[in-house]
Amino acid sequence: MPLPPDTHATALTRRGRALIDQGSFQEAQFVLEQALALWRHLDNHAEVAYVLRLLGQALQHRGAHLQAQEQLVQALAASRAVNEPTLEADILVELGQLAASLGETQRAIVSYEQARQLYHRLQAPQYEGIALYQIGKAHQDAGDMQAAQSWFIQAFPLLRGTAGWTPEVAQMAQLVDTVAVTRAVLGSLSGHSRPTLPDLQELAASLRAHAGAESGAAAPLAERVDALMQGISSLAESLTPPHRLQRNLTALADPDPRQRCAAARALAVDTPRAAIGTLFDILQHEDDPIVLQELVQTLRAYSDPSFGARLQPLLQHRSEHVRLAAVIALAELGEAGRDQQLIEGLHVDDAKLRAQVIQLLEKRADPAVADLLLPLLQDRDAKVRTRAVYAIGALRAPQALDALILATQDRYQSVRWAAVRVLGDLGDTRAVDALIARLHDSNRDVRRSAATALGKLKDARAADALSRALIDDWWGVRESAQAALRKLKVGPSLSVLLEQLGHPNPGTRRATAKLLGVQQYADAIPALRALLTDSDPQVRLAAVAALAALKDRACVPDVLAALTSADALVQIELIAALRTLADARAEPALIGLLTHENPYIRFASIQALTDLGTRESLPALAAIQVHDTGWVSSNNGFDQVRLTTAAATAAHAIRARQHQSA
Repeated sequence: MPLPPDTHATALTRRGRALIDQGSFQEAQFVLEQALALWRHLDNHAEVAYVLRLLGQALQHRGAHLQAQEQLVQALAASRAVNEPTLEADILVELGQLAASLGETQRAIVSYEQARQLYHRLQAPQYEGIALYQIGKAHQDAGDMQAAQSWFIQAFPLLRGTAGWTPEVAQMAQLVDTVAVTRAVLGSLSGHSRPTLPDLQELAASLRAHAGAESGAAAPLAERVDALMQGISSLAESLTPPHRLQRNLTALADPDPRQRCAAARALAVDTPRAAIGTLFDILQHEDDPIVLQELVQTLRAYSDPSFGARLQPLLQHRSEHVRLAAVIALAELGEAGRDQQLIEGLHVDDAKLRAQVIQLLEKRADPAVADLLLPLLQDRDAKVRTRAVYAIGALRAPQALDALILATQDRYQSVRWAAVRVLGDLGDTRAVDALIARLHDSNRDVRRSAATALGKLKDARAADALSRALIDDWWGVRESAQAALRKLKVGPSLSVLLEQLGHPNPGTRRATAKLLGVQQYADAIPALRALLTDSDPQVRLAAVAALAALKDRACVPDVLAALTSADALVQIELIAALRTLADARAEPALIGLLTHENPYIRFASIQALTDLGTRESLPALAAIQVHDTGWVSSNNGFDQVRLTTAAATAAHAIRARQHQSA
């Protein structure tokens, strides 16, 4: 038994709101357009205004800003017509937000101010505070923080202690407080082109004078001005390049080796020529191996081949790490004949040095080096193992395949990811099974790279596994799996997809049904028919669309039986499927639906009869032309189609077919 119109309209409105909350904006738009038509038919202007507002929200989320604005403007007019000031104010706020998102600051401010006045008359201080806050935000987004500040200051007392005091508002309050303090600072210093210490001495008093009663920034800052005053002069001086150089050179003689290392690293950033002599002098007298390595790294940063002779003595140093650092530096500076020493460096206990050696050997582009790097795939340091994987991949050594396959099972994600990517680049199909296994990796980046690698291998054995990856919970994996299947030049595995039709997740069942229709898998028709009774209406919709795409006329009785559904969306999809199938058995049911209370269902039936109707449909269509005052929205709500017009078009098409057949 059909629901009363007002009950059905209420249900559609609630469902549309729920779909917006769920993020299903396109479906929400479709449902709300039906609700809007029913409320207009019932002449309920208050509900029309509310549904128009929801439609505006759905369209705005879909990026259709101009269409959203049109719906909200209509909603505003309707709310004023029924004297609903609260709804009117809420719509004005949303119009302001929409205008602000389009960069129309002045129009946004006008809408917010109108909403503020309404909230003030309604004695709703929290919402008045929200409107004031939005006016401030509009000024801030336009780059006028000075104008924004006065509105924020009015809003904060109304919002503090209410649900409107969100983390964003609290942060803005701190920002406004800081801006006030900053202005006090700038006001104290504005009389001089360059602030002096006497200016700073006056700053504390100025800050305390400008601080608000609840300021959390001015008082602590004022207390620290004295300390700032003492240190600022020396700090500014120390930041100039000559003083920075001198500070770092002095630190190279610091008793603390950590300070000496930090100074060497700082010099490596700037590489000042004036520091070279001092660096080599200290290099001759430094005893700490760790500091020596940092000094060598700094000298490497200069990339000066003339340094080679002066670094040679370090090759005899007692520390293995220092000797290796010197070898690496000499090799980078272009000195030949250091390969054997580099190879020996693969076994030092410093992971950082081992990784540097691997990188240098990779640059040699000698495939024979790959055998030397294989043991490092078992190195105790994950970064070294990762570096070794990439180096072996760059050397394209076929003998390393088994070791790389084993690396796909490493406990560290970075190693597995590197191994999967390298195996894809190598293109050896013996890695297919290992890559298939990584489609179930705990890390989504590894899974995505595994799918990409399988696409590069183009091995049909991966089709089933890639088909299963189409239901991965991350879009990146699903996207890569689809791309890989295209490279394999095969569609998704039918057996796997049929298995997915029974998946407990309705989203997976829905996506699988759609995919089966797109792939034109006729063998899936029985399983798709079974989904016509699925508990999830969206799954049923997908099944109907897939069966229609597959031209399954044998399913017509099942589709006709399903037309008894109380779900309007399901009914409309079923009618569209019957139209696609163009089966004469559907005509009586479609004629019966021409008296349905939902104008969208009547409209869908008229469209279907346009394609498959016979003379039996003409009396019912004539009745529509005489008595039906309904209409439906199309083109995202911008156009309206009267059912009388649609029925006349259908009748004309039927008569034209009869004339042709005669």
